[in-house]
Amino acid sequence: MQYTWSCLLLGQETYEDDDKVMEDTTRIIAQDFVTLLNTGYELPCGSRLKIAITGVKGDWPFLIEAGNLSRNFRHQPKRGHTNPGANSGICHLCLAGLHGYPYSDLGPNARWELTMSSLAATSPWDVESPFTELLPQNPALPNHMYKPDIWHNWHLGLGRYFLSSSLIVLAPLFEGDSIPARFQSMTAAWRAYCRSRKKRPLLRKITRDTLNYHGPLDWPEGGWQKADTTTLLCEPCLQ
Repeated sequence: MQYTWSCLLLGQETYEDDDKVMEDTTRIIAQDFVTLLNTGYELPCGSRLKIAITGVKGDWPFLIEAGNLSRNFRHQPKRGHTNPGANSGICHLCLAGLHGYPYSDLGPNARWELTMSSLAATSPWDVESPFTELLPQNPALPNHMYKPDIWHNWHLGLGRYFLSSSLIVLAPLFEGDSIPARFQSMTAAWRAYCRSRKKRPLLRKITRDTLNYHGPLDWPEGGWQKADTTTLLCEPCLQ
């Protein structure tokens, strides 16, 4: 088991140029978990502990690598609603982003939502990863074994986008005769709030660069990389 756990410490730089490294690592881990389920691990007291893996959870980049997910967020079109290609959707749980299933449809009868748990959506890979191949799963919904991490989805995903857009909408409420000047006023208010709460934020300035926003055609995504920043930015809105 020691070799498996040392593999878990592999950094991205170890496998980003060689897919075989990631494949071999996940196969070793999967084989050990199968052993833990079928044979178990004998404890010093003589009892035998068996462990069943019910899902693979992580942020989206990890899930893409761990599950060989060919339908993933990296295919998200920046213009228009669909991507060409037979398997370029943006979600491993549905067909959003494929032709005829616009991912931007948020209506009550979105077509992509109807494909959730459908047979057509259950194989979001060209080649099964070792996790898919070896770990126990619901045979009807093998793609559901890969579970998004809500923490990452909000703090470094939806929350970051929401806050960036919200701060742009709120900017005109701050003093200043230009956009940079208003962001300076917003920064001053932000720092004053943090001082009042005895917080030491990693985000020291709120600027157009911070929000990745330079004009009305930009898609504000937020440029911070620490999840705590999203949490702290949310706090003034909840007071």
